[in-house]
Amino acid sequence: MAEVTVRRLFTDFDFSHAILNIIIVGLVRSIITYIFYNGSLYYKDRYDRAQKESKYREMVLFISRLKTELFFLRKSVFDIEDSMEKSYQLYRDIEDVALKERILTISKNIHEIKKDYYRVTDGMEKVLSEEDRKTSICLREIFDIISENSNKIILARKLDVIFKF
Repeated sequence: MAEVTVRRLFTDFDFSHAILNIIIVGLVRSIITYIFYNGSLYYKDRYDRAQKESKYREMVLFISRLKTELFFLRKSVFDIEDSMEKSYQLYRDIEDVALKERILTISKNIHEIKKDYYRVTDGMEKVLSEEDRKTSICLREIFDIISENSNKIILARKLDVIFKF
């Protein structure tokens, strides 16, 4: 409005025409601002979704690795039990008292290791089961993660495969 008033003082022009131009320019600026605002919201939502998918992907891979390690820990527990049983059998078969005491000490140590392994595996199972209950992800996100990871493998191995859901 100030610009229109100043122009009116120095030149002779139509005030109503100037007001119409100001309204049109204001409307165009408002539309452009609205488009930029909605565009920034759209890209922020896309960024947030990508971050969420990345977080889920990392969490799924991490839990998968933990479950793999848990499997091997359980397998080791059976190996430890077998070793403990063999050392105790050796303890029962040996007649030498000094050697018998050393073998019994070894058997006790193996038993303590086994108990520690049980504590670790039980703790991991508890944490993983709690994590499974807390984690919620929709089926589409699971398919997106599987598709993206599979496509990375396909590209890395330079295979001629198309993977779709």
